[in-house]
Amino acid sequence: MDKDDKGFITSGEFGHFMRLASRKSGKTWKEKYAAAQQERGRTSRREAAVHAGRDIIERLGNLPRADKRTMEAVSIILNSNLTIFAIPEQRTWYKLFKHIDDNDTGRIDYREFKEFVREELGVDYVKLPEDTFNSVWKTLDDDGSGHITVAEVRVPSNQ
Repeated sequence: MDKDDKGFITSGEFGHFMRLASRKSGKTWKEKYAAAQQERGRTSRREAAVHAGRDIIERLGNLPRADKRTMEAVSIILNSNLTIFAIPEQRTWYKLFKHIDDNDTGRIDYREFKEFVREELGVDYVKLPEDTFNSVWKTLDDDGSGHITVAEVRVPSNQ
C-alpha cells in the first residue's frame, strides 16, 4: 500500500487499496448510494402521484366521460342505497360531500369515492360496472385534477 516508501500510508493510498474490492464487486458505494437515492425519488414521486390523483387520470386515459343519462342512472342507484342519514329530508349534497371526504381535505379523491360507493353503499359491479363507475368519476372530476371539489359537485360542465 505504501507506494512512495515513506513508511506510512496516506488516506489516498488507503482509499485506493479499499476501492480495489469495490471494483470487483460492481458498483462503488457512491454509485450504490446514488441508485438508492434515485429509487427513493421514484417511490416518492409515485406516492405523490397517487396522493394527488394523477395516477387515476393516467389510468383512465381516453375513457369517455359519462353522458347525462348515465349520470342520472348512477345518481338514482347511489341515492337508493344511501341510508347514512336517518331523515332523508335532512340530507344535503354538502353533508354528503363532507361525509365522503374522510380525511377532511375539502376534496374527494378517487379512493374515497370508490370506498364510499363500493363499501359503504354496497353498490356491486353488477349494478355499477367498473367502466361506468370510472366514466362517472371522470365526469365528476370536471377539471381532471384527480379529485372532486365542492365547486365540481355543484356545477358539472356537461349538465
